Amino acid sequence: MASSSTPSTLLNSSKKRYRAGSDVYRGGASMTSSSDGALEAVWEWMTGSGEWIPFHRADNTIIEAAFTDQKKVNIASDRVVDFTSLQQRNTRTGRVRPVRRVLRQHDSYGPRTPDSDSSCRKKPTENGIIGEGFEFDGSRIYLNKLGQSETNEANELSFADVIGDKSTINAVLLSSFGSDIEWLLEHFAFATPIILIDDYDRKRGATAEIQQPFGEVWPQFRVVHPYFETGGLYDSGTMHAKLIIIERDQTLRICISSSNLTPQDWEGVSQCIWVADFAAASRSESPSRKRVKSSGSPAFGHQLARFVETFFRSIPDCSAIVDHWVEVLTGPRFIVNLPPGIQLVASAPGYWKGPDRDNWGHMRLRDLLADVSSEEVLF
Repeated sequence: MASSSTPSTLLNSSKKRYRAGSDVYRGGASMTSSSDGALEAVWEWMTGSGEWIPFHRADNTIIEAAFTDQKKVNIASDRVVDFTSLQQRNTRTGRVRPVRRVLRQHDSYGPRTPDSDSSCRKKPTENGIIGEGFEFDGSRIYLNKLGQSETNEANELSFADVIGDKSTINAVLLSSFGSDIEWLLEHFAFATPIILIDDYDRKRGATAEIQQPFGEVWPQFRVVHPYFETGGLYDSGTMHAKLIIIERDQTLRICISSSNLTPQDWEGVSQCIWVADFAAASRSESPSRKRVKSSGSPAFGHQLARFVETFFRSIPDCSAIVDHWVEVLTGPRFIVNLPPGIQLVASAPGYWKGPDRDNWGHMRLRDLLADVSSEEVLF
């Protein structure tokens, strides 16, 4: 995920959509029917580790349209799919990958709902009754649901979908460049411990501080204003991170999006959303843990904790807040490992040099891209 100022991931956003195998064959239609429902033709390519990954929807459409009457077709990113050899070739690097055409069950001809998508599912309560909200495995990027739309598309989430059942929340940490507090608090139960990090409309060089806008009425709602230095290039910097961390007894939900905490951003402008649930260590046999396989990079929780710590630099008497969230993200309570193919790239406020320089922004992105093949990273 990567932007100049928002924590981001390098994400294969469709990796979980199609899994079962099928023989490749030539056929004229991209969608056909069977006694069990609709089947959809899906093109996949093989990674260096032998995993089959679906092409993006746009590329899949181009490949399928050319399949019956062409020997090869050009698609995005300097790649050519050769139907004779069933390979894709990167014309820039010369790398060749196997491809295949498979049929997948398509649940219906109507919109695909979150219930039917393998990357999120209805979350059962402890007594087995289906409760409100979804459980996300972190394998894809979603769009936000615009306006008062009543559609139930699999790739769309509202802010309420991300927050889930507010009665089960223990604590929340959020960051934004501007926020509508009245709208925000509609989504949380009264007296929920909430830390809101917001830099909007603050004077450069203003004192870093923690405010309690509701005083004793809601003392656990606190607003953090990070410190930003002044002079030279510092005058153009801002804090744009859009991060949501929700702590519950049995799950930790982390959401990174492009949307500020306002209804205008979440309901009026197209945004992208990555969200994942991380199980408590006691849920060692939970379905969520079986789906979220470790990427081999257990540093995600630690890096996110370092990112959170940067907001509290120069703020006195904040150790209890920082210690709590560092323990949540790095301690033994939750298993904070990312699915394969996802990495965090955060842009943290401040001037960084030495080894710290490579932890943030474009320098971290450079290091990540240097370690992978260009065709194995889908943004």
